[in-house]
Amino acid sequence: MICTYPKCGTTWMQNIVHLLLHNGEPFAAGCTLDDEMLFLEYDSRVSSSDLSILKTHLPLNMLSWSEQAKYIVIARNPKDCCVSFFHHTRGYVDYYDYAHGTFDDYFPRFLNGQVDFGSFFDHFASWEPRFNDPNVFFCTYEEMICDIKDIVLRLAMFLDVKLGDNLLEKVIQHSSFKSMRKDEKVFTGESPKDTFRFIRKGEIGDWHNYFNEEQSRLIDMKVKQYPLMKKLWAKYI
Repeated sequence: MICTYPKCGTTWMQNIVHLLLHNGEPFAAGCTLDDEMLFLEYDSRVSSSDLSILKTHLPLNMLSWSEQAKYIVIARNPKDCCVSFFHHTRGYVDYYDYAHGTFDDYFPRFLNGQVDFGSFFDHFASWEPRFNDPNVFFCTYEEMICDIKDIVLRLAMFLDVKLGDNLLEKVIQHSSFKSMRKDEKVFTGESPKDTFRFIRKGEIGDWHNYFNEEQSRLIDMKVKQYPLMKKLWAKYI
């Protein structure tokens, strides 16, 4: 199960897992990410499906824990997550009716957990006690950006996938943002508005282009309440 708060690398990780389990081959023509990995919260096929891979944005306290399952948990610094979620909300006009919303209006909603799937901070806190469990693979979005090779190597070990040089190269190639943007419809599910890029930037620090000093301070105050969060993203926020 791939477990994230929204806009923290879910789709990217789903693609990496697919590539590891399919000899580095991208999705076949006509197939999409949603065909292979069901969305636990929304897909009615979950209860009757024999698919073994699910994704969820739920906090751990809303899930049934299983020692037999494997959990892949990704977290992202909250400032970049907020910016990405803002663009996501503006882009999916049929869901949110927020095409003309401003970041200044969106920010307090994110800060106070008044967005889809609630509080970023509560979500992180729910999973943190499990980060070091043997059936949990935890990484940050920033680690994926900075050293995707290491992430793929570690993930292959976690999933018991034999990873030779050829497979490693194919996984890295086909999970790059350049490659994924070429076949973006494979990953988008419901269609956003035409001008919206679901696979948008894939970078660290975009928040500097949106946050004012007070908004940054308010996030910093939240982060200080979570020592691990502060440690993970000290150089990014």
